[in-house]
Amino acid sequence: MQVGNRELNNTVVYDGRGYCDKTVIWNDLICEVRRGGLYQSDSSTTFVRHSDLVDAGGASIEAQLSGSELGIGELMSSSVGADDNFALNQQNLDIANMPVGIPRFAWDHGYSLMHGMGMGRNSTLLSSLHSAGKIGSKVWSIFWGRMWVDDAIDGSLVLGGYDSDKVIGNNFTAPLDYSDKTGCWTGMKAQITGITLNNRNGTNAQLLDSSTVISACIVPQRQLALEAPQSLIQRFEALTNMKNEGRSFGVHWSAYLYSAAGV
Repeated sequence: MQVGNRELNNTVVYDGRGYCDKTVIWNDLICEVRRGGLYQSDSSTTFVRHSDLVDAGGASIEAQLSGSELGIGELMSSSVGADDNFALNQQNLDIANMPVGIPRFAWDHGYSLMHGMGMGRNSTLLSSLHSAGKIGSKVWSIFWGRMWVDDAIDGSLVLGGYDSDKVIGNNFTAPLDYSDKTGCWTGMKAQITGITLNNRNGTNAQLLDSSTVISACIVPQRQLALEAPQSLIQRFEALTNMKNEGRSFGVHWSAYLYSAAGV
């Protein structure tokens, strides 16, 4: 499933209709892999169909906020409503009669390649686990992991808390601010005052000058570490002498692809 999805309160799972973009995902097998497998309701002995998602026990309102996927506004009215029994990674987190929505149109536009877990403020998933006594609070945390290096680390999702082994530095606590004045629909706005580029020869370079501040909205489920302004990207390319080869349509959707200049 797509980890996070703070813009969804309901859990959304694709069945045999994957609704992948045929211009970049050109066959059904790739679509199934990109979705993380497809939900087979016909094979479930506990599947129950309802008149709609709310009737199945789902949240009546999605977190339709500025910045979220445009198709979310139609999910409530168009999805097939159902409930089923689910097990989360076999870690004693069985959920009976979990409400899910099954999309009947291509609601996402690249970021949400997999099923949507629905981790918004009124998440049916977290509420179900909390009510069943499986988690102590409706808190969740994510560690994306580290790949493409020799000492790779798997990512992880913690429901009901966080993994202290993945946390360094001083604790910082602030209220979530969803007001329009922030321009940040997740409620987590940050000010970036410096970005350091660590070169392989042991030297460092600053991508931001001392007078530049970048306002950023933290979106945990999105695959890119930073959707940076063009000026920062150009400075990165100049400092690394890398050649921009366009954008990725894979797991890290819309990420820039680079090769060494002259290669």
